[in-house]
Amino acid sequence: MNAGALWRGLCAALLIQGSGVAFAACDDPAADGVNWRGCDKTDAELNGADLRHASLSRIRLDRAQLEGARLDESDLGQASLEAADLTRVRGRGVRLVASNLQQIKAGFADFREARMDRADLRAADLDHADLSGAHLYDADLRGAILTSARLIDANLEQARLGGAKMAGADLSGANLRKAALESTDLRGANLSGAQLQSADLYDIDLRDADLSRADLSGADLRQMMIPGAKLSNTIWFDRRRCRPGSIGTCR
Repeated sequence: MNAGALWRGLCAALLIQGSGVAFAACDDPAADGVNWRGCDKTDAELNGADLRHASLSRIRLDRAQLEGARLDESDLGQASLEAADLTRVRGRGVRLVASNLQQIKAGFADFREARMDRADLRAADLDHADLSGAHLYDADLRGAILTSARLIDANLEQARLGGAKMAGADLSGANLRKAALESTDLRGANLSGAQLQSADLYDIDLRDADLSRADLSGADLRQMMIPGAKLSNTIWFDRRRCRPGSIGTCR
């Protein structure tokens, strides 16, 4: 190689190094801040792995074992984790925007303040999971299991929750404007202060739920089941305010 070609190669290497471009190293071990963007980790065994602050966008983790793993502040945007085991994962602030999370097992997982806008969570098992403050705008949660889950102050605007099992869930202060909740089981759920304007509540089961101070103006309440539901100061679909102490009927 002549001196000119060597010099050009050296300059190119220095430019790449100085550009700050980070290339995925798919064979690197799991570690805080690891870069696995676009890697194929299908069926990977990652139980208890530390993947905090990791770059994992567009990664394939279908059927991966991630029980008890750390995903705090990691970026898994547009990733695929179909049927992955995320039981008891700690993922506060994790980014899962537009990701495929169909049929994940994530019971007792910590997804507080997670970004899950437009994520596909159909048939996901999120039993007892904590999604307080999570962003789930336009997310698809049809058929998901969210029994006793915590969704305090979560943003579920325009989310699709048809047929979801949410008995005992805490949705106090949640934003459910224009959400589709047809045939959803919310028995005994806490929806106090929730925003349900123009939501589809057709055939929803709200028996013994707490809807105190919730706003249901413009919502579709046809065939809604509400025996025993607390409706104190609830704003009804016709914008009437229910009397304090109303139970089962907006008086």
